[in-house]
Amino acid sequence: MVAGLRRNTQVTNGAVDSNSLAARINAAKTPTDIDSVVSELRDMADGLRDDLQQFASKVREVSSDQLAALVGRIFVFDNVPARFGGKLEDLPSLRFLSDLQREAVFDNAAGWVRRFVLSAATGGKPALINRDAFDHQLRSLFRRVSVAPLAVVFETPDSAVDPVNYQSYGFFQQLDWIDTDFDFVRDCVIHYVHARVARVKWTDTDAVSEAELRVYEDDLKMKWKLQVRRESSRRYASSIVQGQERLTETLAADSILNGQLMPKSITCGSLHALADFDAESDPEIGWHPDFMKMVKAAKDKS
Repeated sequence: MVAGLRRNTQVTNGAVDSNSLAARINAAKTPTDIDSVVSELRDMADGLRDDLQQFASKVREVSSDQLAALVGRIFVFDNVPARFGGKLEDLPSLRFLSDLQREAVFDNAAGWVRRFVLSAATGGKPALINRDAFDHQLRSLFRRVSVAPLAVVFETPDSAVDPVNYQSYGFFQQLDWIDTDFDFVRDCVIHYVHARVARVKWTDTDAVSEAELRVYEDDLKMKWKLQVRRESSRRYASSIVQGQERLTETLAADSILNGQLMPKSITCGSLHALADFDAESDPEIGWHPDFMKMVKAAKDKS
């Protein structure tokens, strides 16, 4: 047993699934139930994804008695009353925010906590979050969503954005045609996902109309057309060099939606969405000077 081990209380304003591991940990207070949860944790540790291996190694390192002592001292409280957090719509500090703004605050706050804990665990440091630091993050988020709610980037775990999963996408092929380096391609994939998530959030909450989105996309296409026009008076060592400049200069331009300056990830991701294509649809913009010929060839090949 671990000497001096304190009780660990996990609190959430959400509902914990009765069939979840968290529920089983909370209910495990007899030796038999605790041993069952310990076995489950060890089995799970062998199948965790790469970015969670730091946690898996800790589970494997400690003895069964130590792990059992920890499990027996963990309690989970869900559906916590409003005075301790509660439902989002019941929190007084959030009552003047729209659904989109509320979701943005908690999505980004959860993302900050996740990054902090992972960074601390990876660095071998205690994964303890200082209350003042968390409050500072929340105040910053409140300011951001109050001034420019549409410009808030919703968190997307990097582990969920694997460039390999997007190799068949049209925008990914366009980047490959101009020999874009892999690190930058990965950034482009993340931006593409961020912009796609943002658009879903906007439309689901009626924060942006389809007409406003069309105006925004027309503005992005005009920025691309102006860059193409600038290139017409220049000479390039190759089409690839020209395409790389077109990509860089187009992505460097800022964009505005409903009077709000968009973060670079949404601007760039929206441009990649316009460069995307599939078997049924063509891209509206492209990077290589002969991108439409290359799109046709790619479709014929598939």
